[in-house]
Amino acid sequence: ADGESAEALLVASRLAEAHAAAWDDPFLLGQVERFAAHPVVWRQGKVTADSLRRVAANEYERSGFDAAVGIWRESLRRSRALADTAGTAATLANLGSGFLRESVLDSADVDLTEALRLSRLAGDRLAEGNVLGALHFVSLDRGDLAGARERISEAIALRKRIGDTRGEAADHNSLGLLSWDLGDLAGARRELQTALDMNRRDGRDA
Repeated sequence: ADGESAEALLVASRLAEAHAAAWDDPFLLGQVERFAAHPVVWRQGKVTADSLRRVAANEYERSGFDAAVGIWRESLRRSRALADTAGTAATLANLGSGFLRESVLDSADVDLTEALRLSRLAGDRLAEGNVLGALHFVSLDRGDLAGARERISEAIALRKRIGDTRGEAADHNSLGLLSWDLGDLAGARRELQTALDMNRRDGRDA
């Protein structure tokens, strides 16, 4: 079992190194190193908390928010008990996104705002970009178009810095639709064209 664990950590480390090189983002490599430095009981706790988060996401898609929320909260409790900043941020982001999809905007705002703070604290820039995108939708659903524009513009700038072209293209598309709602037709065309060009360049369906 120890040999299998060591091999799994080696594989994870190599994948994280590849991610760091491709995305100019050392976050995952740091996470693997921190995971390896903890005692076995902590590692087991983190694996359980992360697994619960994934189970909750699957349960949400299969059975809805009510079936998933308790599992997410148990994952959150465990991540907090481990002082796992990145894991706590990830679960809060899932919870906030779930509340957003259910149109419970106050709860979505609270959880996503805390997820943003913790993602930044952990140095998880990919997660930070995703949370900014979700917060843009919270502002949009509240009718705060200026706030939505500020959030999605932050997300685009961050995605550009880390080379997340898929996320950046999606955010340019969101900004294009938002610009249209704001009456900025030239800006809308520019952003939508940027999204289209990026997707075509990278071989994604527009």
